[in-house]
Amino acid sequence: IFGENLQVSDFDDSRLPEYLRLKVLEVDACGATVKLHHELPKKFHNGSRLSSEVVGSKEFNTPLGDSWPGEGELPYEVELSQANQRKAFPALCEVDGKVGAVLFLKESEAKLQHQRGILQLFKLENGSQLKFMKRTIHISREMELSWFLNYRDYADDLLGRAMLEAFGRDAWEIRDSDTYNTLALNAKQNIGEIEIKLFRQLENLYTVYRQVDDLANKIKLRGNVSYIDLRRQLDFLFAPKFLRRAAVFESYSRFLRGVKLRCERILDSPSRDEAKLETLAKYLDCFYLTVESSEDISLKPEHYEFWLLLEECRLAVFTPEITPAIRSPLKQLEAISKNWKFG
Repeated sequence: IFGENLQVSDFDDSRLPEYLRLKVLEVDACGATVKLHHELPKKFHNGSRLSSEVVGSKEFNTPLGDSWPGEGELPYEVELSQANQRKAFPALCEVDGKVGAVLFLKESEAKLQHQRGILQLFKLENGSQLKFMKRTIHISREMELSWFLNYRDYADDLLGRAMLEAFGRDAWEIRDSDTYNTLALNAKQNIGEIEIKLFRQLENLYTVYRQVDDLANKIKLRGNVSYIDLRRQLDFLFAPKFLRRAAVFESYSRFLRGVKLRCERILDSPSRDEAKLETLAKYLDCFYLTVESSEDISLKPEHYEFWLLLEECRLAVFTPEITPAIRSPLKQLEAISKNWKFG
């Protein structure tokens, strides 16, 4: 409102009185107090990952290594032997290039980390093949300057997407070493063909992107509000790390088709587009403000899913002739936003 710039240092909690500072009470399985922490202990810092010190989690924590951790099949979920009977989700976890198994309280985080663990196992076993494949990825100078000037590890991320597709199954469903070994062998044999397919898809996306970018620049003088929204949408679609998003090869062609049609309509009637934008403006503003400092949205599953919903809502509002992948996205957006906590 007043145009003042805020800094992190403005929120120095050392100036708060003791009764307003965060404290953590650690209890045992019977609910008896173990310790009162006046600062958040380091063992609670790693997202929803559970330390082996937590009652009931030790048997699901395995040492880090270069192969599938532990024996037997990882269950999809377990119930901890605590008074509150919390559910937890066993998953693979990659740390410093090694892979182990741990528990997470959030299923979404468990799925994300399990996927990264599967990828790391494959990288450890097929390093030479992947290095060779990486050297065969050659993008045009124009594409490099548009998308990858500040995104230098794009080849690794493209290979990562090819690996995931080569397994032929959702990584979350790979729960034991036998299944992993069978699928990994199949992935090793067909990853080259899949990499070529994904690269061609990327080149096709870039062709449409150039057309959309040119149209957006024409709109700059016609409708300032619409142009600002289009530019932030395109910048976010192709922000650094964007190849880590499954949506690139699943939904981006629809998203760009929608943006192109919207641009053509803005050139005919800027005011009509601005009226439609009002339907989504508050949701978009809150979302982009929330992820402003996020380097990689794929690491935040809840934000990622909300972003996909917003993109489907854009199609529903601006280009309803393009069938959304989500049923009644606007109704879902309104329902979710009532309880959505941005940040």
